[in-house]
Amino acid sequence: METMFKKYISVRCLLCHTSPLAVRRLQFRTLIIFFLCFISAITHAQQWNYYNPTVFYDVNTVDILGQGVIAIGGGKEANDSVQVMFQTTDYGATWNENAHDGLKPWIKSMAFSDSVNGYAVGYSGRIIKSVDAGANWGFDMVPVNRELNKIVYAGAGIYFVAGGKKTNDSVQTILESLDYGNTWYTIYDSWGSWLKSVVFTDPQKGFAVGDNGVIVTTTDGGSTWGYPVPPVVRDFNGITFINANIGYIIGGSSSGTGRKTILRTSDGGLNWNVLLDTAGGTLNDISFADSLVGYIVGDSATVLKTTDGGLSWIPLVIDTNLTGNESFNTVKFYDKKLGAIGGKAGVLYVYKDLPVEAFTLGTGQIGTIDATLKGAIDTHTKNAKYAFVYSSNILFSSSLNTQEVNIKNDSLALISENIQGLTPNTTYYYYFKATTATDTIYGDTLSFYTGVNLSVIFQTLDATSVGTWAAKLNGYINRCPGQASLFFEYGTSPVLDSLVTAIPAIVNDTLPHIISAPIAGLQANKQYFFRLKVITGTGTYWGNVIKLRKNKIYIRQRTANKYGSL
Repeated sequence: METMFKKYISVRCLLCHTSPLAVRRLQFRTLIIFFLCFISAITHAQQWNYYNPTVFYDVNTVDILGQGVIAIGGGKEANDSVQVMFQTTDYGATWNENAHDGLKPWIKSMAFSDSVNGYAVGYSGRIIKSVDAGANWGFDMVPVNRELNKIVYAGAGIYFVAGGKKTNDSVQTILESLDYGNTWYTIYDSWGSWLKSVVFTDPQKGFAVGDNGVIVTTTDGGSTWGYPVPPVVRDFNGITFINANIGYIIGGSSSGTGRKTILRTSDGGLNWNVLLDTAGGTLNDISFADSLVGYIVGDSATVLKTTDGGLSWIPLVIDTNLTGNESFNTVKFYDKKLGAIGGKAGVLYVYKDLPVEAFTLGTGQIGTIDATLKGAIDTHTKNAKYAFVYSSNILFSSSLNTQEVNIKNDSLALISENIQGLTPNTTYYYYFKATTATDTIYGDTLSFYTGVNLSVIFQTLDATSVGTWAAKLNGYINRCPGQASLFFEYGTSPVLDSLVTAIPAIVNDTLPHIISAPIAGLQANKQYFFRLKVITGTGTYWGNVIKLRKNKIYIRQRTANKYGSL
């Protein structure tokens, strides 16, 4: 902002040499550009959400395993080193910590072969495994006593790891697994500057880069290695390819005032050209969301973005509170709408550009002239309005709306509205609706019947016996009007796409009943929703939607002094 304002002042200083009409035009255009840049900066910054789940431990690696599922790893390097691994399944709203965290070498990188199975690597040769998208990490294996900096999955069950030893007699090392990480082999171990990153464009062709301008390459799956000469000698921290031909190496130098460096190849790594080599914070990691959009992060709070496949990189300010002293270690984008950046001292930013979600969830109590309608909405930080639309005509040729309510939130909000003045013994149809400046989002159309007495109760109760893979759903009914069939609906979103028969399955009296249903086969560390469903001769009724307490294997609260004095 300060820079834009200085540019505006500079333009003003030139006006004395310009005609009065031209001056006014130039002033107007300059102010418009300044205003648009200001608005653009604010709008963009709002899409980055700041989190600090590790308290003050460094975030060295981040991966995104699906919508909302983000795993991070890192810790503390020196003295009594610490490992920390966290995972979120709700875009960062809540974070779960790995139960095996503690005093052990920190983690530098992670990679997954699919949406749940993966490995993380760190110092002292540590390799740990996750089978639940990074929620929990098993005890480690140590195939070689080297510092492991980077792991990648090359497909067909093949992993590669790059690292070495950063000492006077430094060593560069590459490991390989051909069986999804079950066994590991050292395929390269030689004197030289240690390796910081590795990438394979297919299981045979790969590259590794490291300090002091090191580039090593293979075309036979690691059996032999070549040593291309870089166009400039810098510490290379990251390498990636967006296709078989176009790739990038990023890094720089921390000596003096510092340098940031980007190399580019367009011939599959045969030749590398200097795209950028200038003063600034060293660049540490690179990730592409698709073939055109990519991000680079580094020291001095550096975030660069490309929208042309890497030919040009534009600086971004993701948070106006940044001082410029922050160091970003890692970046990963799942697609253009979801990404994350992590860095030193636990700095973590999640980028979300998600559509507004709106759900019709059923009804609460229903009387002869009124009813309580249920819905849910998550605007994902966008400004929106919501309302219920209801009608006694299934085509909604005439309908009524509840009053529109403004909302801006970043987690699912459950909405309840009571409507009055209904006609007794009538079937009504309704849906939940959300509107933004550009879109209208509709929930499912449901129905209810106003023939029951207000004293009838269909209520969803909290789940019990919540385990890693199973839970017991509960509900309550009283004064049910005639015979009713009972079910529970559940799912990982308010769509509730699974159905289970309740116990008891049928009730044909007006007595109070506690209803339950065991469910199994759940996904660990997932947020579930559920509600009671009642089908009678007069219609279908629902209890309120309840969030199932997350079925975590481990739930631990981190405190700043968790591992004692550090």
